[in-house]
Amino acid sequence: MYSQVRQNVIQRVQTTIDNHTKPNVNRNRSGRPKYKSRYYYKSFTYPQLRNADCTKDDLGRFCVNLPKIGLVPLAYNRSIPQGFKG
Repeated sequence: MYSQVRQNVIQRVQTTIDNHTKPNVNRNRSGRPKYKSRYYYKSFTYPQLRNADCTKDDLGRFCVNLPKIGLVPLAYNRSIPQGFKG
């Protein structure tokens, strides 16, 4: 995986800590961060992915081809619009 994929998890944790320590516009702070296990995040961001082509694999599933990983089945609940550029 690219390093930016892993860095995004660190950014999420940093945002949580910042929200706890720094007050917002109304001078309120969010509650104490709830620390999750390493299995909590079931998603990731892939900033280097541009103009991804969705293809079908041998089983007829829609997949996206991620560099350094390969074909990954795409789980979606809405159709992808024509001409979409991620």
